[in-house]
Amino acid sequence: MNYRSIIEGKDVDITLKKAIKFAIFIFIGIRIFTSLVLLIGIFQSPSVSPNEEYAQAVDYKLLNGGFISHHLLEPWFRWDTTHYLEIAEEGYSAESYNTVWPPFYPFLIKLVSFIFKPPILAAIIVSNIFFIAATVLFYLFVTKILNEDIAKNSIFYLLLFPTSFFLMAPYTEPLFLAFTLGVFYASHQKKWLLAGVLSGLAALTRVQGVFLIIPILVDGYLFYRPSGSKTNYLKFLPASLIAPFAYGLYCLHVRFGIRSEWPWVTLNTNWGQHFSFPWEGIWGNLTALFGRNVSPDYTLSVVKILSLLTMFLSVYFLLRISKIVPISIIIYAWLSLGLVISKVDDQSLMISTMRYLLMVFPIFISQAIFITKKIYKILYFAFGVSINIVFLVLNYWWIWVA
Repeated sequence: MNYRSIIEGKDVDITLKKAIKFAIFIFIGIRIFTSLVLLIGIFQSPSVSPNEEYAQAVDYKLLNGGFISHHLLEPWFRWDTTHYLEIAEEGYSAESYNTVWPPFYPFLIKLVSFIFKPPILAAIIVSNIFFIAATVLFYLFVTKILNEDIAKNSIFYLLLFPTSFFLMAPYTEPLFLAFTLGVFYASHQKKWLLAGVLSGLAALTRVQGVFLIIPILVDGYLFYRPSGSKTNYLKFLPASLIAPFAYGLYCLHVRFGIRSEWPWVTLNTNWGQHFSFPWEGIWGNLTALFGRNVSPDYTLSVVKILSLLTMFLSVYFLLRISKIVPISIIIYAWLSLGLVISKVDDQSLMISTMRYLLMVFPIFISQAIFITKKIYKILYFAFGVSINIVFLVLNYWWIWVA
């Protein structure tokens, strides 16, 4: 089955206004849901606090800043967020180990914090704006290549994924997803420069952004190949280089500007993480579950199990969709999935797998196409909501979930 046959004869002319209304409706619902869950802090506060001096100072101010600060802002001041805010406020020179996080998200936090304070509020605002943008683009893009029902269901499955609450958190997930979908949408419409700029911003948000050369290269080649004129390639090839160029400039700045180690070296030496063959993390998780000694072990058994389960299911759904969507989407999805499951720590355990899988958006398009029975949708909904609540609470209690 070819994706063109699915949309043939169907009306895919969806207005931006309709997509925005849908996105805002979804945003309000998820925002209320996560805020209500985090009110658990009224009854059971975390028993631990951050270790770094900067994070401890910020956390203390938030906890003693009144009800809104304590119960609506402080619960989001967790894990990577502390580093984004530190970069935004103090730059990379304060702590060189922060260079593993590219600068664009902290830059936006800094910019917005001139108006909205404290900086955690600015970070939440930035992430929430990009969450809405990502939802709009997901809706428009899937409607364009398939149909509106699949678009809505794709978003439905994305938001029920076990770690989808990170799309509302002051993390880079909503930004990167918005940029990724923006690149594919612009590339699909042959707006090469726009696609290139968005890919560059994605690469300055997360290193995986360099993979966004794929839709520009593949879509450009397939579009201009029938003409036989190689000069047409100059219309898209320069745009495809923006992402690796942007990330390369950042790495050069880190190494020679602030005289720190290359980001990937810092990832290994300071954070105990590296990229390896995919089977290392799979085998590492399995052996840890069946008794291998892991010390220290920060990952709960349920997280190890769900990391493996969601990874294998992702492979299954990508295989199912391989002949339905454009080839550029499939190539990008497999490369991204490979990178996700190749990141492991020094204990050979998979790292943040479920959170990174949120960015492999074709998985959720496939689910929207192939999960059609009502009973499966109900079970998925019940499981997704339950796990999101549990993981959101655990994350609030400073327990690592992704």
